[in-house]
Amino acid sequence: MTSVTVLCPNARRVKLSVTPGKQLRQVLEEACLAQGYDADGYELQHGGKALDGSLPFRLTGLPNNATLELVPSTRVVLDAEVEIALQTADGRKIRKFPNSATLAELLQAFSEDFSADLTAADDGMAPAINYLNSQWKGLTQLASTTLKSIGITSGRALLRYSAVQLSDAERAEIEAALEAEASRRRKLEENFERQKAENEARLALEVKYQREFDERQKLAEEEAAAKLSAESATATETVAEVSTMTASGTSDGTSAASSTTTSAATSTGTTTSTLSEIERLEATLNVLNSSIATGRSDSLVDSLMTERGTLRTDVEMTDLTEAARRPFVPPVVNEFANFKFPDKKIVVPYDIQEDPKDKEIHFTAPESRNAVHFDRTIPEERRKEVEEVDDAVYETTVHDLKALQRGLNDQARSERAFVPRAFIDAQNRQRKLDAYKNTVIRFLLPENQAIQACFYSKEPVSRVFEFIESILAVAVPFELCFFLREKLTNSNSTNLIDAGLAPKSNLIVKMSLPSETAAFKDIPMVSLDEADLASTRWLAENGVFTPYVPSAPRESQTVQNKRAAETEIAAGGPSRRPEVSGLPKWLKR
Repeated sequence: MTSVTVLCPNARRVKLSVTPGKQLRQVLEEACLAQGYDADGYELQHGGKALDGSLPFRLTGLPNNATLELVPSTRVVLDAEVEIALQTADGRKIRKFPNSATLAELLQAFSEDFSADLTAADDGMAPAINYLNSQWKGLTQLASTTLKSIGITSGRALLRYSAVQLSDAERAEIEAALEAEASRRRKLEENFERQKAENEARLALEVKYQREFDERQKLAEEEAAAKLSAESATATETVAEVSTMTASGTSDGTSAASSTTTSAATSTGTTTSTLSEIERLEATLNVLNSSIATGRSDSLVDSLMTERGTLRTDVEMTDLTEAARRPFVPPVVNEFANFKFPDKKIVVPYDIQEDPKDKEIHFTAPESRNAVHFDRTIPEERRKEVEEVDDAVYETTVHDLKALQRGLNDQARSERAFVPRAFIDAQNRQRKLDAYKNTVIRFLLPENQAIQACFYSKEPVSRVFEFIESILAVAVPFELCFFLREKLTNSNSTNLIDAGLAPKSNLIVKMSLPSETAAFKDIPMVSLDEADLASTRWLAENGVFTPYVPSAPRESQTVQNKRAAETEIAAGGPSRRPEVSGLPKWLKR
């Protein structure tokens, strides 16, 4: 059975069993209850990236026995508002709710907007809500399920409402499952309080140790600063005494001779050595200043500096003076110091000729756009087929593994060539131009309406804007956007393939005026199936696009085998054993 391991902040591991449809929010709550943490203040991470709690396990891309980390969350989910859109057969309504609201409370609030009791359960029917291929049905299950528990903590979400047939056996099964879940959570909550107390005690102990460590570190820094200040004061007094003795000119040692104690003699010897060192340093500075003035300071580096970058103390004044007078010899210039790239472009086998930018495209438009107007609402039968997807579809089968193995074998047999990325992009663009002759674009309008039109793929993007302007009854400003709110730029130099519109795409029409004011001209009204049939006919002329994968042919012989083959040919070839019929295959080798 599939399971995951959660690493908690208290250095403990929690192993939980998961199913393909189990949401990560449930995994987070179980791990927090097991170790005494608040689920609202933590989140799950894998590989340093936060995981979305609203996703089921099969859509997260996590492997079996994956290891997750429980870390403090940077997103506050307490009492956060969520914008909920409820889709029913009569349309869609939007309202804001706290993430702690139950699904039954949502239906009661939306009942006012739809002017109907969505929580009514008559004639064996029960309300149901679908979200991410998961379904909650029956007032009992809806009243015990909150938005936060299904992973909706902030932002926006779309829920689908429907009335389903619910038998007495199914109601009893739902109630038994809810009772089992409540019993399991009660057991976890009993352990939750004990683990929470342990975590708080551990945290208090860590804070205490950290405070003591900071105090010891601060005390050590103060002692080091006091010691350094004392040493600096002692050095300053010594320099002052030496300067006083040098200025007074007491070089005959009269004061030293008048002293009869051993400590006085030791002090005199130390002062004399300090004076000699100061004199040497003063002479060094004088030589250095004169070398800087004459421009020969670089010749003193080898004589004055050590390998560590400090001044040497064993340099004689004669050697230092001689080094200062030595002229500076510049280093040998590297032969590649003045290297520069060639002025002319070198032609290579993979050189590509880029098309000039900002060049207007003049391509003949089709005789008719075959524009049709249709309703995008999916029939109830087809919607059930789309929504009711078996979990077995997402399981990896033997056929999937065989197809993956064939792909890996093909990849191992062919070696990828080292070619520029621009060359690969140019090859793929040319293949798209050859494959995608026609393009179908659907313009999405409010109230689930759409307009479909046919284009040539080599037409400029400006033809799309011209088409919208031609079908508008009143000239109003508008914008064309993709689903991610990326605006389509009106350009005469970009074709539909380069704009990412070929072979099929959907564009959202955003107008500055309300949809009632911005009316369209008379366009034939057809059904969704007829629009799909017209699109299929227009795209029938397109070919199949195969991405360009550069590969180098494998060498049949290595250099060593090639030389051995040439040697055998020169020597008359290897000796061949006469073939005898009837021998087994292992003996013929």
